[in-house]
Amino acid sequence: MMSSNKDTAPMAGPQRFRMMKFTTRLIHPETGAVLLNLDEFEHGLDQHKSIKEYAWVLQDKDRYPHGKPVATHVQGALRLQDARSPHQVSS
Repeated sequence: MMSSNKDTAPMAGPQRFRMMKFTTRLIHPETGAVLLNLDEFEHGLDQHKSIKEYAWVLQDKDRYPHGKPVATHVQGALRLQDARSPHQVSS
């Protein structure tokens, strides 16, 4: 019987990526408060020098498997100049 000695130790520090996907809500599901203005959102993406490319789409027709509509949200992807952790990008 052969065994493998794969290194299973966790990586030091948080993982960092140059490409990330994201989803964000437009409206708070409980309070109804506006969380995201699309014009300000896109302007904010344009202002970050670390974001080299982005694409996003407004999802307003999704439904849960039982038929109830999913709240309108934005899904997108970012390509960054340098690798970043998800926490760095989200803040």
